[in-house]
Amino acid sequence: MLQTFLTHVLRCLAIGGRSAVPQLRHLHAPFPSVDIFITCCGEEAEVVSDTMLAVNAIRWPKDKFRVVLLDDGGDAELKRLVDEMRQNFDNVYYTARVKPPVKDYKAGNLNHGLKFVESLPGGAAEFVAALDVDMIPEPHWIQALMPHLLKDSKICLAQPPQRYYNMPKNDPLLQGLDVNYQVVEPLKHNSGVTWCGGSAYLMRRDAIDDIGGVPTGSVGEDMYISQLLFARKWNSVYINEPLQFGLIPDTYKAHTKQQTRWHVSPIQIAAFMRFYFFDPISGHMTFRQKFTGVLFAAVAASYIFAAIGLVAMPLALLTGQSLITYSSPAVLQLMVNHCFYFYFCNWLDDCLVAVSTNYKIAIRRGHFSMWMAPYHAVVLGRAFFLPGWLGGDEAAFSSTGSKTEDLDERDVMRRPSLVPRVRGFLQDNIIWFHLVYVIACLVGVGLSIRAIPSATGLSDWEWLVNFHTHLGWGPLLWTTCISTCLTPLLYALFPPTVLSRESLLRRDATSGAKYPIPESRQTKWSRWNIWPELQYTFCIVYMAVCYLFFSFE
Repeated sequence: MLQTFLTHVLRCLAIGGRSAVPQLRHLHAPFPSVDIFITCCGEEAEVVSDTMLAVNAIRWPKDKFRVVLLDDGGDAELKRLVDEMRQNFDNVYYTARVKPPVKDYKAGNLNHGLKFVESLPGGAAEFVAALDVDMIPEPHWIQALMPHLLKDSKICLAQPPQRYYNMPKNDPLLQGLDVNYQVVEPLKHNSGVTWCGGSAYLMRRDAIDDIGGVPTGSVGEDMYISQLLFARKWNSVYINEPLQFGLIPDTYKAHTKQQTRWHVSPIQIAAFMRFYFFDPISGHMTFRQKFTGVLFAAVAASYIFAAIGLVAMPLALLTGQSLITYSSPAVLQLMVNHCFYFYFCNWLDDCLVAVSTNYKIAIRRGHFSMWMAPYHAVVLGRAFFLPGWLGGDEAAFSSTGSKTEDLDERDVMRRPSLVPRVRGFLQDNIIWFHLVYVIACLVGVGLSIRAIPSATGLSDWEWLVNFHTHLGWGPLLWTTCISTCLTPLLYALFPPTVLSRESLLRRDATSGAKYPIPESRQTKWSRWNIWPELQYTFCIVYMAVCYLFFSFE
C-alpha cells in the first residue's frame, strides 16, 4: 500500500504541472565538450572494458568528449587496460585517488574526477556525464540529452531511465524498477522534481561548481545533488527514453542490500536539509520540490510501521483476536463499505500503473513492499536509532558486482545444491523470518477455522460476522501476507537461471562495442505465472461480496 499511496500523492502534485519532454537529437555543430566519468570499485575488468568501448562509440565528435575511468579500487589491471585503450583512443584516461579516512563513497570519487579533468589539456569540459561501470550507453546517448540543456540555460540536468539486460524470467524480486521509471519519475518530472539517477545523466559543469561539487555525507549522492541544485534555482528534466542498459544485482543478498541503501538516503538527506521547510538553504526550492523530498523520506521511514503491521497479523490469528474492533453492527457495515471502496480504488490505481508498465508488475509492487519491510526496518533501525554497542551502523555503499557473494544462485553452473543453498539463505538473508512468519500464519488460520464452527448459539448472521472479523477481514489479508512472504522462500528453493553476461551481448561489427541483444532488453513473463493475479482477484471479489452482503442485511 506504500507504493500506491506514493503514486496517489504524486499524481495530485503533478496536476497543473509541466508536460513530458519530446525526444530530440543534437546532430549539428556546435558540439559542446563533455567529460564522461565512469565510476568503478572492484568490478571485473571485462565489464569495465565493455562500458568504455561503448562510450567511445557514441555519436559525438571525438575531440569533444573525454572518457575518464574513476577507479576507487586502485586496480592495476584496470590501469593497464586503459593504457592499452589509449593506443586507439587518446581521449581515454585513468585515475585513482587516495581515499580519505572519512568515507565519502561514490561522491568523493566523482569530486576527484572533477578536479582531475581540470589538470588535463583544455581544462574542464562544459558538461559532465557519468555512468555506473556496468551501464552500457546507447550510441545516441549524448545526442538525446544535450538538446534539452541547450534550449534552456536554467536546465542543468537531464536524466534518462535505467534499463537492465540480465533480468531473470518473471522478475521474481521485482528488480526491473518499471514502476519507478515509467510511473513515478514521469510524475515527478511533471511536478518539476526530476532527481539525478546516478548514471547516464548529463549535467552542466557550472551547476556542479555552483553547489561546491558533489555533496558527501550520504550514500545517496545522486538525490542529494539534486536537492542542492533545486535550492540554487536550477531545473532538471526526465528523458523517458532507454539510453542505457546495465546489470541488476544477480544475488538475493546484493539485491536486498541495494534496496535498503536506497531507502536510507531519502531520510539522511531530509535530515541534513532540516526536512526542507526549515532550512534557509532550501528557501529557493518550490513547494513541490520540498514536499516530494519529505514525502519520500516519510515513505521510507514508514517501512518500520509496515514491518510492525506485518507481525501483527500472525499474532492476531494465533491469539484468536478480532482483526478489527467496532462498537455496533452499523459501524461494522460502515467499515466494510470503506474497506471495499479502498480496495476498489487501489485496483483502479493498479490499472493506471499497468497502462505504463503491465498488470503483473502493478500487482506485484505491493507484494514487494511487504516482504521487503523487515529488511528496511532492520537497516533503518540500525542506521538511525540503535547505538553502536547494540548493532547500530550506517548503511554503506557497495557497487553492483563489486563483492563476491557466497551464493551465485542464478548461475546454473555455480549455484550450490538445494540443502547448502537453503542453509545459506537462512543464515545470511534473514529469510528465516519469512519461514517462521508463514508457518505462524498457517497455524493461526488453522486455529481460527477450528474455533469458528465451535461458536455455538450463534445465528447465521452472527457466524458470518465472526468469520469475517476474525479471518476474512482485509479482505482475507492473511492470504496476501502468506503469498507475499513466500516470495523469498520460493526464490531460495527455485532460483531463476540467468544466462552469462557474454551471451546477452552482441558485438557491433563497425565500432567493436558490445550491446545487449534485443531479447535481453525486455523482461520475459511466463504465461502461467499468474498466482498473484488470481489471489488478488479472489480477494477483490470476496470484498465485493461482503460489501453487497452487509449492505443488504
